[in-house]
Amino acid sequence: MWPEPLRLSRDFYAACMTAPGAKAARGLVPQDHATMRSHSEGVVLAVADGVTLVDGLASHAHVGAYLAAELTAEGAMAALRRGAGPCDTRAQACAALHHGLHGIWSELQRETAARALATTIVLAVVTVTWTAIWCSGDGAWGIVAPAATVVRGDATRHPIGADFQAVAGERLNETHVELAALNARRGPTAAARDLRTMLYADGPVLGAYVATDGLRHEPPLAERLLRPFCGDPVMARALLTRPNDCDDLGVAWAAQRATCAEHAEAML
Repeated sequence: MWPEPLRLSRDFYAACMTAPGAKAARGLVPQDHATMRSHSEGVVLAVADGVTLVDGLASHAHVGAYLAAELTAEGAMAALRRGAGPCDTRAQACAALHHGLHGIWSELQRETAARALATTIVLAVVTVTWTAIWCSGDGAWGIVAPAATVVRGDATRHPIGADFQAVAGERLNETHVELAALNARRGPTAAARDLRTMLYADGPVLGAYVATDGLRHEPPLAERLLRPFCGDPVMARALLTRPNDCDDLGVAWAAQRATCAEHAEAML
């Protein structure tokens, strides 16, 4: 299926976006953040969902969500640049988070730090030889891959014709894990245990996405992400319905350009 060696930055399209939920109308700050990185050796996708209330008080966890997603994505990309495998990539992502937040945690009091750093995170890395998705707290994730690709993890397989498979998973109503705080207090090794492997696939995939739990309120977008999706954020926003009770949404996605062009009709 890939006659020439893949260069992920050239052959994959990657994008991300956020959308505020219903609580924004009540004056609460949206808490979700999404980011992505692209390099010849891999694509990194990350989303984070800050908890709205901590001990009954409005949080500042949009700060923690931003830092958690950006720091782990940058750490994962740094690992890919030096040719790291999945275990080392996850470890370096957590090390980057620890390095970036240790000073913040040390300077803040416990209650203040918890209100700023309580967040979930979903991190995906797509390379030529492997694809992995890790999660702490709740969120959603998925890939599209050739039917013969072996996929392991906490996800459900959906055949797409005879040649492809969509594999998707989610964790809902989980307690928000203070991943950033855990990193700052206990170090990167402990945090790596909290960032659990949700999905692993051998070889490159045709598409992948990660999202915060707000994706459950957007079935049209969730379905389109599994076909796979090369659309830009404007196209993604056009699929949103944003019902009255919707949650904030952060989503990042990537797809092989040739697959979107050659197999779009077969996958729709």
